[in-house]
Amino acid sequence: MMQDNDSILRQFAIDTLSENLSIDRSSAVEEFETMWKNRFASIESKFDSEVQWKQSIELVCRLYDVFNQDALPSLDNILTFLPFLVTLDRLDETDVLHESLLKIRNECTCKASNINFLVSQSTTNVYKICLTDLQKQYTYLNIYEFLVIPNDNDSKSTAKRWIRSDLSKDFCQEINNNWQTIVRVSYCFETFIVSVHEIFKLKINDEPSTGIILLQDILGIVNKLIQDMNQELNIFNVSISKSFESILHICAVLSIALFYYHQQKTHFNSIIKSIEQNKAKWQHCFIRMVSIQENDNENIANDLVDQFLEILFQSFDQQKTEIHRKYVENERATLNWYYIMKELDNEVYEATDDWLMRYVLHPTEIIIERFDQRWTKLETKIRQQFNIYMNSHLETIDEFFHVIKGIKISLKLNDENALTLVDDIFEPSSNSFYSNPFDKKLCMAKLINQYLSGEPIPAQITVKNDATYTLQRKWQEIINTMPLLSDQLKDIFRSMKSTFETYTIIYTNTFLDKIISQQTQKKEVFRTRMTAFVESSCCSTRERLQTQLRGCQAQCPCCKRLCDVDHRLNNAIPAGQGENRHQCQSGHQIRGMSGIRYELTNEASTLRCEMIKDNDAIVTSRGRRQKWIDFKNIHDDWNFGDPRIREIQNTSCTYIWSRIGEQLCQNFGNGMKFVKQNSPLPTNHFIFLLDHSGSMNQTSSISKNITRQRKLTPWEHLLKAVREFIQIRIQNEHHTDQLTFIVFGRRAKRVYDREKIDHIDVDRLNMSMSTCGKSTNFNAVFNKLIETLDEIRHDPMCNNFRQIIIFLTDGEPYFYPTSELECLSMHYKSMIAHFWIMGLGNYNKKMLHKISEDMQGQLMDIKESEDLIEAYSEIANES
Repeated sequence: MMQDNDSILRQFAIDTLSENLSIDRSSAVEEFETMWKNRFASIESKFDSEVQWKQSIELVCRLYDVFNQDALPSLDNILTFLPFLVTLDRLDETDVLHESLLKIRNECTCKASNINFLVSQSTTNVYKICLTDLQKQYTYLNIYEFLVIPNDNDSKSTAKRWIRSDLSKDFCQEINNNWQTIVRVSYCFETFIVSVHEIFKLKINDEPSTGIILLQDILGIVNKLIQDMNQELNIFNVSISKSFESILHICAVLSIALFYYHQQKTHFNSIIKSIEQNKAKWQHCFIRMVSIQENDNENIANDLVDQFLEILFQSFDQQKTEIHRKYVENERATLNWYYIMKELDNEVYEATDDWLMRYVLHPTEIIIERFDQRWTKLETKIRQQFNIYMNSHLETIDEFFHVIKGIKISLKLNDENALTLVDDIFEPSSNSFYSNPFDKKLCMAKLINQYLSGEPIPAQITVKNDATYTLQRKWQEIINTMPLLSDQLKDIFRSMKSTFETYTIIYTNTFLDKIISQQTQKKEVFRTRMTAFVESSCCSTRERLQTQLRGCQAQCPCCKRLCDVDHRLNNAIPAGQGENRHQCQSGHQIRGMSGIRYELTNEASTLRCEMIKDNDAIVTSRGRRQKWIDFKNIHDDWNFGDPRIREIQNTSCTYIWSRIGEQLCQNFGNGMKFVKQNSPLPTNHFIFLLDHSGSMNQTSSISKNITRQRKLTPWEHLLKAVREFIQIRIQNEHHTDQLTFIVFGRRAKRVYDREKIDHIDVDRLNMSMSTCGKSTNFNAVFNKLIETLDEIRHDPMCNNFRQIIIFLTDGEPYFYPTSELECLSMHYKSMIAHFWIMGLGNYNKKMLHKISEDMQGQLMDIKESEDLIEAYSEIANES
């Protein structure tokens, strides 16, 4: 109806008149209103909400097939959401798209509550849950809520009970049974919908983009959410189920389908609105076609000017495409996110320190800033070209009014009577029996159009009722005195031929004067309209380029540098998968540039991801130590580079680090020290001083084990704690640790001496009471410690050893080891990084407090032997 309104109205006029030459105005209005009501109603009925939703879902599912998403359920399964989706049409909120997304979030959250959310991982490689794991902050898990026991305000104590009672072994099952409490399901969907809405806001005003790119962006969000959730859940040896992954993908399908549905509905509503806005114009046009209008010259003059200016503006609008092709397309490559990133990489050598700081800490801001600079230059060129076109179109307007004035002057010079001109120059042809004034008005309008169109002036003119009129010779004489028209002006009036066929002109002076009187006002309105159009065009072009500028926002999970892959170049694979994984193609940055340091030395890490070997251990952002190969397997959405070229890859980060490394260390404020090259990491050497006296080898009140099973002795509890310690250290990738065990009673015996942690057999610590004796002798154990430290001091292979002493006793020694502690404090204290003193049960508190003060150690008061496993676990995680 919008495109074919002329032909539709013309045919309707023919059908309305039938055998009549004309009808009165009121009848014409009535006929038009009837037609409008019937036709408009039929247009509105063409939008079937359910059909459009179904088509949108089918489109998204077909696009999903491109990515081979196994997690997506069948189409029939997704179509069961149709009744729910149709209800979204009833939303009256201003931001319907956002409100609909929230409804989809709630619906999917509800569906997720009725499934098996988690699955247990393989038992072949079970992660040992530690106390610190229960005390960490999680994004998608609510561990604190799960640990809280009614009437117990100490969550840390509760967590300790889990560890102490060995329930940590069954934590996987406990999480499965209580996942509604632990997993923040609603927050998962909320996070997803917020990210989707951000993408929608970028895409909604963009040019129609390839659906595959939108799907690629959304799938990237889904896959990242699944990965992040599993990283937290894997600590507890569980992961999200395929059923939940399926609901996440359903949420993605419904969200994308909503986007397409919203586009269709918005487009349809804009057409309906445009039709309603044009109703008055079409009605007036129809009335002119079917009814005789007495002296309608002024209205026709107004309509002619409006039609002329509208066609002229359409011509101006079309120039936008040419300007876009000439300027924007040529510069598109330099406005690309990845082009700018590479350009900035090459500029670091000439940059100031302040700029380098921003480049490292806020790279996105620098990229957008460069885009703005480049856009400003491009916009200047665009506006200059638009100004040329604006001036040209304003000149065309001036020409139009000049021609109209010329017509009036020519008529005046030829002494034509404006009141009788139309009647004078047209005579009925020989086959006509009468002269119809209405026909002559039509002839006059047609004649003016032929002149303005540059067409040859015919000898005869035929009107719509097939009546033919002969043109008097004097009109040709008048034409010869009228202004010549430019080709552009002729083209405009040729396109208005059908419009002129609805005009009737009787009083030429009135008609021409009305046109001329509008020159100043219409020209200014047109100028304002063009100016607004240029502003809107520049603004929309900038927004579109900004949307297209938006590159991948993923940061390397190891060094935090932005991904510099343009995933849209491979739109057959989701971002983060296969050949379209994230990558730092221009090289990773030094880890210290993102605030990563070595905890033992506080040195900023000068490693780059390319330099890390598969068996090297790194500390993750969650504080866990992992082998590099395991870290890469977890973050399989990243390509960390080819190890064959990582040693020779040259990046600018080394130069940047040398320039602003110290400033970066100060900026992070975490005590990080600037170094250009890391010192060799110290080897943790744990020296265990274990009390094997008689009291440690008999059941006593220091155990609260009241089951019918055999009670464990404190020594047996201690060995369990040592095993736990070793398991945690190995699990946390501390494979370079070395352990020394000194077992003491009356005498002291060194069982292991600087042995690698992987080689320790805890059963070797079991020995008869006769080996060390039943009594407790602190002098013996500290003498053996001095002997051990002295050997280390004189062994050059142990220069980087970091001694951590763990002293445990439950006894009451006869003598305080004064001389031994003085020797330790005076000669060996600098070798000791940490001195843990553990008192179990009814120990001599005064004596252990004094030892702690003399050695500046840390005293741990352990009430029950079952708590030993907790204490040793804490040291294992903190050291």
